[in-house]
Amino acid sequence: MVQLLDERDLGVLTAVMSLLVALVASNPDGYTNCLSKCVYILERLTKSQDILQEYTYYGIPSPWLQVKSLVLVKEPLVHLSEIKSCWEITIYTALGFVM
Repeated sequence: MVQLLDERDLGVLTAVMSLLVALVASNPDGYTNCLSKCVYILERLTKSQDILQEYTYYGIPSPWLQVKSLVLVKEPLVHLSEIKSCWEITIYTALGFVM
């Protein structure tokens, strides 16, 4: 499942993210290896790399996928407090690309 996060098609990637968000909500422990890929997806979206016009909404590249990526990055952090500060730094770095 995690290998699907390398998908280039944003439609497929959005569907995979929806499924992963539901899976992580029920069992966040097994999906910490997804975090780095989600940060890469956010970076790719914020830099507008290879984003087709049909996935751009009012100048924002795939906002639905951005929200799902942020939710997926946030969810394990709620349950893994021992590494929370390290990942918060990663999230703030990723969000720096957004803003």
